[in-house]
Amino acid sequence: MSISFAIAPLSSQASYSFIGLILGLLVVLVITYVKCKTNMSRYASLGVLLPIIGAFSYLFIVFNSAKVTVNEEALVLDIPFYGFELPLETVDIEQSRKVDIEHDSQLTITRRVNGIGLPSFQYGWFALASHSKAFVVQTDKNALVYIPTSKGYPLLLSLEHPQDFIRYLQAQKSR
Repeated sequence: MSISFAIAPLSSQASYSFIGLILGLLVVLVITYVKCKTNMSRYASLGVLLPIIGAFSYLFIVFNSAKVTVNEEALVLDIPFYGFELPLETVDIEQSRKVDIEHDSQLTITRRVNGIGLPSFQYGWFALASHSKAFVVQTDKNALVYIPTSKGYPLLLSLEHPQDFIRYLQAQKSR
């Protein structure tokens, strides 16, 4: 049996950041297209900016349906662009816990390695204050779950119901 846990929805600040970013990119596209003197440079700007605008628009639209699924064998991150699966034996279920990022200084995000960092939204690979790398999906600082793995990196995930997720993981371990 498998059960899915929704990623916490984007906050209004994160939504406004996405909208502002997409609109800003559209403005840059229009200005670049108008100011370009040759058709080649116009097409080049379209070729670069349209896929970026499309990717951010896609992420903004589908992100609120992102989820984490736990089945008998694996923890599956069903999220845009970075989705992956971890075998349950690589997840340290006993050390998994809900965290308060404001008070756990070792889990503070220090820099983005490969991902997206907007106000109230961190998504992808980030360096932590503990000098380790972590996969982060942070949409709500108050709903973060820390999931260490034997792969050399932890997961930091904002979940709609973090306590239910932890309880379910622990129940999976006792089976």
